[in-house]
Amino acid sequence: MVIYRRLSRYSVAYSLVDMLKKSMNDFFEEVQKDIRQEQIMKFWKGYGNYIIAGVLSIILVSSGIVYWRHYQYERHAEESQSYSNALLLAQQGKLDRAIKKLGSLSAEKGSYAALADFQRAALLSKQHKGDTPSQEAIAIYEQLSTNRSIDVKLRHLATLYLVLLQIDSADSQQLLEKLRSARVGSNPWEPLAAELMALIAYKSGDFEQARAIYKDLDNNKVSGNIAFRAKIMASRLPSTK
Repeated sequence: MVIYRRLSRYSVAYSLVDMLKKSMNDFFEEVQKDIRQEQIMKFWKGYGNYIIAGVLSIILVSSGIVYWRHYQYERHAEESQSYSNALLLAQQGKLDRAIKKLGSLSAEKGSYAALADFQRAALLSKQHKGDTPSQEAIAIYEQLSTNRSIDVKLRHLATLYLVLLQIDSADSQQLLEKLRSARVGSNPWEPLAAELMALIAYKSGDFEQARAIYKDLDNNKVSGNIAFRAKIMASRLPSTK
């Protein structure tokens, strides 16, 4: 009986200890939660505005990029349509309207600006009446040949068109000087530039220089009609001996 009572007292004591431990654990957990919440609130008060600003900036940047890409796509599509419409007008013989539309497209300074200028200059030359070349077309080619915002190959192409347009009216030495800048190895128009130099030499009476350039073109095995023309011209040039 005494043993039973002792065991009962021990059992009650252990139960009280367990209850005390549980109460203390619950207390400490509540304290830790309060501390964490307090730390979070303190952190939020100090940096919450910066976090919101950062999230908003990410959203704004992302939205801006999506909008810009959409805008660029829409603008490119509109420019492409405008260019196609201008070409259609030219095919229909409505050159004035085509030239005006191409001029507007060029003024927008978009991705079709240079292409519109090349086409506009060609139509102005076609439309021009008289023995002298179109000064408007010359001005456009001049501008394109010195425009560093476009690809260098397009600048060289503009130089070739400019020389071809002025070959009967401008000083031959000035034309040759312009062509020399386009005669570089990496330039796909180099054979055409060489052929124009030979033509200028021929027109100015320097048959030996013309023959040398034509033979050089033939020896370098340039492709297409240029090689054929070079061979024919080299064989038919009058001898100076």
